[in-house]
Amino acid sequence: MSDPRTRQAFALWTQAQPAVSAFVYALVGDARMRDEILQDVAVAVLESFGSYDPSRPFTPWAIGIARNLVLAAARGRR
Repeated sequence: MSDPRTRQAFALWTQAQPAVSAFVYALVGDARMRDEILQDVAVAVLESFGSYDPSRPFTPWAIGIARNLVLAAARGRR
């Protein structure tokens, strides 16, 4: 993990993770499901980091990814 961009992604995710976790929990209301979705969000955030615009706040961007994954999980349960 010597790539500066990867280190930056991990640092920003570490800061945003509590807020993203709270957001996901507020939507799903289940700690186990929150944890599963949060793992997927972390992977998606790191994989999508190349499209992140650093002139914009990171946490809302990560929450947007989380929202999409929560919706996908809800569709999968139907």
